[in-house]
Amino acid sequence: MPSNKVAITLILISLLPLGMTLQAIFFSGSRVTELPLKGREDKTAVIRLEPDMNPLRLLITMDYGSKAFSTVQRHIKYVVSALNSDGRALWSEDGRASVSSDSKVISNQTHYSSLQTFDIDAPTEVQFKYTIEEANLRYKGGHLTLKRNVTRHSWALTITGLLMLVSGILIFSWNRKNAEAR
Repeated sequence: MPSNKVAITLILISLLPLGMTLQAIFFSGSRVTELPLKGREDKTAVIRLEPDMNPLRLLITMDYGSKAFSTVQRHIKYVVSALNSDGRALWSEDGRASVSSDSKVISNQTHYSSLQTFDIDAPTEVQFKYTIEEANLRYKGGHLTLKRNVTRHSWALTITGLLMLVSGILIFSWNRKNAEAR
């Protein structure tokens, strides 16, 4: 079995592709605008997009708090859609933010998520529509951030990083288990 040095090396090397993935998803590109999410259902301002902004990415941030000492499932579901100038949906994506059901503490949290990366073929005006549903949580507000010229996420890079990380952890755990058995 490989040594702990190999395991630690694999773990450390895995941080590079995983870090590159995080950078591409959350930190690449430049911000075009930040659109407030007022209420639980609405449409945002119309934004003019140009093909030289491709690829574009939308990020969602929501602030929420748990209600008093509830042990039932607590979550917020959201649907965000991009509409073209005639109201037709270009794409739609949904997601969920939740709080552990065994947590009895009242807490305030923020949910960050990267939505679809998309391209436009011609100059167009886009409006984002959103719906937010809450179950045993208090939605406090949020915003959508539209970014231009972002780096596309590479699943191959993410999977490589995760495989290296898991391999390193397994090797390290195996070596510890064998050392304790001796």
